[in-house]
This record gives sequence, structure tokens and C-alpha cells, in this order.
Amino acid sequence: MCILIAGLGLSAWIWQRAGAQAQLSGYVVIDGVAYPQRLEDTKAYNRRMEAFGGKGLVLAEKLEAWFSGLGRSRGFAGGVALVTLGLGGGLFLARPARAGDDEADKRAG
Repeated sequence: MCILIAGLGLSAWIWQRAGAQAQLSGYVVIDGVAYPQRLEDTKAYNRRMEAFGGKGLVLAEKLEAWFSGLGRSRGFAGGVALVTLGLGGGLFLARPARAGDDEADKRAG
């Protein structure tokens, strides 16, 4: 029961936080339509990062952004809820039988 409460609570918290927007550095205009652009997606930012720390730093920054983005995804929140329900249901079905359960089953059958 504690697993269900903790897991579903975590899922609800992630779902609620999912609306957070990243910092925008500006807009890119393509065919007259303005699209928001994050600072991390600009070529200048990536060139500066590569000059400072090499390709490893660029890769590490992208990996960190991916991990931090998981906490802001409603799909991830749904996945946490499904895993929690599966784990809770599996543990419920796999619980050990109590001593009185066998006698009640014999009488009913």
C-alpha cells in the first residue's frame, strides 16, 4: 500500500511540474513564422561549449538536459504511474498466504 501511495504521489507531482517552460534566448523566423528557441539549441552556444570543454562537454550537457527534461514530461509521469500500479499489483498477488486462508478455501470449495 505504501508503494502505491508513494509512487502515485510522485507521479502526480511530476505531472503537475510538467508545464514548466525552459528559458528562451529568442526566436527563429522561418518562412515568416517565429519559432521560440532555447539558448542550448543555438550553434553559437554549442561552439562555445565545445571550445571550452571539447565534444565531451557538449555530450555531457545534452545528457544532463535529457535527464532533467524527464522530470518535466507528462509521459514520464504516466510511465511512473503505470510502473507503480504494476509493481503494487504484482506484490499484492505475490503476497504470502495467511494461515487462515487455506481453511477458508477448503470450506468454500
